[in-house]
Amino acid sequence: MSRHRHLKNLEDEYDDDYYQEQDDFEEDDTDLINNSIDDVYDIIGDNSQLTEDDVVYALRQTNYKPKAAVEWLFKDDVVQSKQKQAFKRGGDSNVSAPIQQDINIVAMNLQKDKNEKKEKNPGKSPAKGQAPAKTPNKPKEPTGKTPAKTSTSKTTATTTPSKLATDIESMNLSTPSSSSSSSTPITPSETEKTDFMNDDDVFSIKAAPKSIKQHSASRHKELEEKIHNFKGKDNLSLVVIGHVDAGKSTTMGHLLFDLGYVDPKIMKKYQHESQQIGKASFSYAWVLDEHEEERNRGVTIDVGINYFETENRRITLLDAPGHKDFVPNMISGAAQADVAVLVVDSQEGEFEAGFGATGQTKEHALLARSLGVSQLIVAVNKMDLCSWNKARFDDVVTILTPFLKQVGFNPSSVTYIPISGLSGENLVNVKDPNLTSWYKGNTLVKGIDAFAPTERAFSKSFRISISDVFKAQMMGLSVAGKVEAGIVAVGDKLLLEPVNEICTVKQIRREGESVEWAKAGDNIDMSLVDIEMSHIKIGNLLADPEYPVPIAKSFRAQIITFNNMPFPITSGHQVVLHTHHIAEAATITQLISILDRTTGEIKKKKPRALGENIACQVEIVTNRPICVELYNDYKQIG
Repeated sequence: MSRHRHLKNLEDEYDDDYYQEQDDFEEDDTDLINNSIDDVYDIIGDNSQLTEDDVVYALRQTNYKPKAAVEWLFKDDVVQSKQKQAFKRGGDSNVSAPIQQDINIVAMNLQKDKNEKKEKNPGKSPAKGQAPAKTPNKPKEPTGKTPAKTSTSKTTATTTPSKLATDIESMNLSTPSSSSSSSTPITPSETEKTDFMNDDDVFSIKAAPKSIKQHSASRHKELEEKIHNFKGKDNLSLVVIGHVDAGKSTTMGHLLFDLGYVDPKIMKKYQHESQQIGKASFSYAWVLDEHEEERNRGVTIDVGINYFETENRRITLLDAPGHKDFVPNMISGAAQADVAVLVVDSQEGEFEAGFGATGQTKEHALLARSLGVSQLIVAVNKMDLCSWNKARFDDVVTILTPFLKQVGFNPSSVTYIPISGLSGENLVNVKDPNLTSWYKGNTLVKGIDAFAPTERAFSKSFRISISDVFKAQMMGLSVAGKVEAGIVAVGDKLLLEPVNEICTVKQIRREGESVEWAKAGDNIDMSLVDIEMSHIKIGNLLADPEYPVPIAKSFRAQIITFNNMPFPITSGHQVVLHTHHIAEAATITQLISILDRTTGEIKKKKPRALGENIACQVEIVTNRPICVELYNDYKQIG
């Protein structure tokens, strides 16, 4: 999402300098890797906590040598990485237990192999300088273990090389210290190096610098006092959503003009230019749609950001695109929102098209609710084209009310307001007698002012998800985003994740004005120093260095499936994961349970497939590590 449309977004320029694809492996020799996998499992045990993916990757790192692969798997840094991943998946307080269990099994298997050799050759040992006598391979007893699998075939091991156990005796398997059994989650700051691996990517994250604080305790106390004594208006982030051509940009552009936030000369210029290209009705939309492509096509592509104030609120306006091709941009905008305005076209046939299977009305409402929006205004637009017909307004309300309740909106938190975005009726003022004869409610701006303030996480550790990276003439290297939690001030030291680099806040701007500090809920621009622009990507997080954000590739998530799915979701389903400002390729590796959408109770465990309109819990594995939090702790990042 681009916050500063007049500034060049340099994301693509640095795309290849951050996560570098390392595809150095040739195509696997199927027989070699299958046999090697079985040899490794003979050493570490069939019930090992290590996954087959871990074993395959270790073999690739060691040129398919089972002995070296086992040694590599139990290196200190790999053990610590596995501990952290185990904690993220299951939340087990004794995260080192599975790894310690594997090491104990390796030792037991080695001892068992030695005892078997003694029984075969009692009292015999090779002469000095003489090679040990070769013994025939003993067939492996069936253990009930699932045959080892690869991407090309599957096989079951039948032999155990006798030389393997002999060679393992020289291995140095390091055992985790007792301190690693602590219930504290292992984070990158506690390890020297953390490696996240998959078949196509090797991504090394260096440790976060230790003993660096965001700011001193006295400075933190001073900032808390300033926030407590702050007497300004409550800030709300408002996203405008709805089906394409419902009139979202026109409505909000006209609202800004009526409130005095658009110069009349600029407005006349837009009217003249839009009329010249045959799009006279788009003039108000141009207040928010500043890209040339958006104006030529007549659709919003990026999320437009503006600010305005009502009697009691400071509003950050996020104008989201309605076209189905730009749903990821809509998600990026809704992820920052506290409240929403859902704009629907009231005209006969147009409303039904937007609400139908191929429209975006349902999807946008469901996405907004899933991303934490709980208060909603439904702006029933273009009512002037229906002659302000109350019956038509009531039809729209009757259709939408049960649907919005079904997706999770409390009916008491949903307000319906009839408007005309093009004429401006009932945006700020209401004049038409055809409307005032039956409608006695709020105008749109008063409805926005009536939104309840949102509870902010001021006391939690600082978190901000980066929505834009740019260079400004006065500020230099800058990032933009919404402060999700905590406090930030000029001079603070922040940790950039997942790359774990420290940077310093040089300047903060809020709504275009320079400020000394910002708090949770504020949309800000921050100028940073002590860091390279090529290291910062949209979707990275800035956090308090003492309390970094957990980084994971595997985690559990609760999801809701939409209607009209082309096919059921099964284990191994490829998806694109959208969370805060990240869009990352991922795989649903496990279907854990189907949930009751109302109570959250488990209805069925380990389903084979997921159909339409289902709430479920799944395990997701991303291609690259991402920053994630528990939803209950930081809902916009979790």
